[in-house]
Amino acid sequence: PNAVFLRQSLLTEKQIPLWSPLIFSGYPFFAHPLSGLWYPPGWLALIFPLPLGFNLLVVMHLLWGAWGMAKFLQSTGLSQAAIWFGALGFALMPKTLAHYGAGHLTLLYAVSWLPWLIWATTAIPRRSPWLSSLIWALIFLADVRCGVYAGLVWIACSLYQGWRVEGSNGW
Repeated sequence: PNAVFLRQSLLTEKQIPLWSPLIFSGYPFFAHPLSGLWYPPGWLALIFPLPLGFNLLVVMHLLWGAWGMAKFLQSTGLSQAAIWFGALGFALMPKTLAHYGAGHLTLLYAVSWLPWLIWATTAIPRRSPWLSSLIWALIFLADVRCGVYAGLVWIACSLYQGWRVEGSNGW
């Protein structure tokens, strides 16, 4: 409903709405973290007719998440079969597909970035320390609820990476 409301406001009023009358007496649409305004890739769904736009964006996010899982699993040194199995398992998680069926698209968008956050934190921490921050910010912008848990995963992966590096230095 938020995307339909946003698209209608952009087409009819030519502006981003500040207030949404969709639920009870309304709510501050511009300030609502789940309105979809603050996640830049989410705007791609508004380019196409809405059912098609949502479906394309969901497929793109599922493929993106599967690719991120494959990159992470590849960095751990697993076999090709395990990498493909893990990537396919991530893309077809029943929980993710259930959230899609329930209309929780922002949660699906955020979860698709999680393997990339883990990969950036554990596989390439020295080459680009800002990449993990950027990925976490995208998760947070997609769905603030998932951003909190992704932050905890990020901290855990960072601590593990630090422990692993320190352990290899003889500590």
